[in-house]
Amino acid sequence: MNDLKFAIRQLLKNPGFAVVAVLTLALGIGANAGIFSLLYAIVWRPLPVKDPAGLVNLHQGFFGKNSRYVYHGLYRVSYPEYLNYRDRGAAVADLIAFEESKLTVGGAEASTLNAVFATGNYFSVLGATTELGRAWSAAECAAPGACPFAVLSYDFWQRQYGGDRGVIGRTISLNRQPITILGIAARGFRGVDITVPDVWVPLLMREQLVPELGQLTARDFSWLRVIGRLKPGVSAGQARQAFNVIAAQSDLDVTITTHPERKANVQIKPAAFFNSPEELGHGLPIAAVAMTMVCLVLLAVCANVSNLFLARAAARGREIGIRLALGASRGRLVRQLLTESFILSAVAGVAALAVVMALPRLWVAWIPGPPINLSFTPNAVVLGYCATVSLLAGIALGLAPALQSTRLDLNSILATQSPLLGRRIAGARLRHVLVVTQVTISFVLLIAAGLLVRGLQRALTANLGLERDNVFVLSPDTKASRYNAARASAYYSQLTERFSPLPGVKAVALAAVVPFAGSRNEMAAPEPTTAADPSGRMLVNVNFVSSNYFETLGIGFVRGRPFTEAEAQSRLPLAIVSQAMADRFWPGADPIGRGFSNGDPQPYEVIGVARNVSSLSPGQMDGPFYYRAAIPSGEIALSLIVHAVPGRSDLTKTMRELATALDPNVAFSIRSFAENIDLALRPAELAALLAGSLGLLVVGLVAVGLYGVMAYVVSQRTKEIGVRIALGTPPARVQRQFVAEGVRVVGSGVAIGLVLAIGSSRVLVRVLFGLSPLDPLTFTVVLLALIAVALLACWLPARRAARVDPMVALRTE
Repeated sequence: MNDLKFAIRQLLKNPGFAVVAVLTLALGIGANAGIFSLLYAIVWRPLPVKDPAGLVNLHQGFFGKNSRYVYHGLYRVSYPEYLNYRDRGAAVADLIAFEESKLTVGGAEASTLNAVFATGNYFSVLGATTELGRAWSAAECAAPGACPFAVLSYDFWQRQYGGDRGVIGRTISLNRQPITILGIAARGFRGVDITVPDVWVPLLMREQLVPELGQLTARDFSWLRVIGRLKPGVSAGQARQAFNVIAAQSDLDVTITTHPERKANVQIKPAAFFNSPEELGHGLPIAAVAMTMVCLVLLAVCANVSNLFLARAAARGREIGIRLALGASRGRLVRQLLTESFILSAVAGVAALAVVMALPRLWVAWIPGPPINLSFTPNAVVLGYCATVSLLAGIALGLAPALQSTRLDLNSILATQSPLLGRRIAGARLRHVLVVTQVTISFVLLIAAGLLVRGLQRALTANLGLERDNVFVLSPDTKASRYNAARASAYYSQLTERFSPLPGVKAVALAAVVPFAGSRNEMAAPEPTTAADPSGRMLVNVNFVSSNYFETLGIGFVRGRPFTEAEAQSRLPLAIVSQAMADRFWPGADPIGRGFSNGDPQPYEVIGVARNVSSLSPGQMDGPFYYRAAIPSGEIALSLIVHAVPGRSDLTKTMRELATALDPNVAFSIRSFAENIDLALRPAELAALLAGSLGLLVVGLVAVGLYGVMAYVVSQRTKEIGVRIALGTPPARVQRQFVAEGVRVVGSGVAIGLVLAIGSSRVLVRVLFGLSPLDPLTFTVVLLALIAVALLACWLPARRAARVDPMVALRTE
């Protein structure tokens, strides 16, 4: 307590030092704990339902020979598999299965809802209640199609019906099917999916609302998420063993799987939004990069505050020397000095909570899309992490200065005169090491930010091989409206006829995959296959397009021609391949007239070779790609691509009016290519924003730290400088010497940072859009910027050194 009281008095006597240290530490700790809070909310935080501790996620993976249709995720289960686990899983009290989906709600103008198809026991297992009405029961949902009910979310009820309490019992049109509103979910209940749903519908109504591939009967079909509630006294490990026994038995059961050679493996994890092996495999590298960045910033912050502590300890050198001379042990003084650093880090940790609460919300707000079902209110885990980081920061920033400041020459310290000329300045090497650390970190972060910004510029200005300006896309959801092939064909024909003659419209085309808004791929092989490679199969991208697609988007041909309308309507197996696919399948040969297979009964004949385009990732040319004729049907939804003359930004209003007038029960979206490109680049923008802001923060710390070191060196060597000037050394030479000393320190940090940046920049290849991770312009600009900052930070103290008055410097203290 005496140490604590003394430390508080010392800090209150130096409020400027305390405030700067606390604010700097709060930024570093807050950024670190804020990113952790975001990752924790997604991967580890218990789900926002009643008694979440007893809930677990069930993930099913496979080894051995197996073939499955994957919808949403590889580690999901089919409905027959869910029934098998539910009926035989003695380790759990109950299992629920659900799937997130999109449904069209009819009305004056159709719109799209976020929906969840869930089993009959969904609400009871999650302990959910209703604001009005009730939820359906398992007994009511015993047969497919027998439970046309819906439970609305509280937010959707307020938004769509204004909180009207008379909605219970009314019908709502979902995908053109009348569904009875059975209840309103309790306020605050948002389910267990990361996207906030608008409506819950029984799973056994899936085929009535979205008829597709017989989901309820398909055995090898990964599409359902499964959550269970453990029985009392059963651990997740015990449940995993029990379910793996069931999985091993099911591998041989022909009523469960069509592939008895498979080896299923069940993983049981505490229930969270994202924690399947597939999701973690995609997300953990990104999380690791983000956490590495904020940890580097925290390290730089600690180095900066350590420099402040060293300068302050030097000013207290006489006090520390007297205490040592009076018998205080070095360990006792180290404890006293560490107490001060712990107080600062503790106060900074409390101040950092504001950053912890704000940073994840700002990050999520930057991501487009529907509301996210995440909570960032600090709980015991987040607070514990923040406290741990604060404690470690207190040790990291205070230990080295405390050890250094108690390693003193008592005779020099206690002497009445100033230290002798030429004596090594205490702590100079440590201060330089701390500045080098900050320079290294700032160089790595600025290189990452520079590469990301340059990659974004490349993506925005690169030649895509197709039109990007004044192109608008109308995407109707005909599948949700249950259109059959004839009705879909008539709908798309009418859309094209209505849009083509509009003033300002150059051309109109249809496509199943809109550039920068998705992809379709399949396995294909050239015909005939070679003896060296009997299969020759490779993954290629495919799009279904109308005959004028290439003309509408300005995609040129290397050779051959596009489809004719007659060929499209006759459904002949014809294809147009990209130049990249032609080079891979038939290198050095003319591909026109050749064929390839994709598993369809007949091979496809190549009638044209289109130029390579960038339609999947801006700035990167697509790989092997082929186009088939678009045949409107109920299975494949098409989008209308409209190429307008410049200056027709008002065209979207006309498009919306015409589409609504054609069929108000078909929900649709309208976007421009520019919006699609912006959405595709949003992850890279977020990464650039994070790296850039953190890099600039560290550069500021570098400038402050380097200035502080050089200013301290000048103050300690004032007498030496005065003697040298009195003996005839030109002031300009003194100034150059101090600037050179600071630049040497920065040069050491840049050299180390260059090595680390070269190695770490390769991690960013995926979001550089074809830019080299060793881009010379980025490295040159960052290097020059750091040198400029170093020169400015060193020039100010050096200028003061050159102006030292020898008479003042040599005056007896």
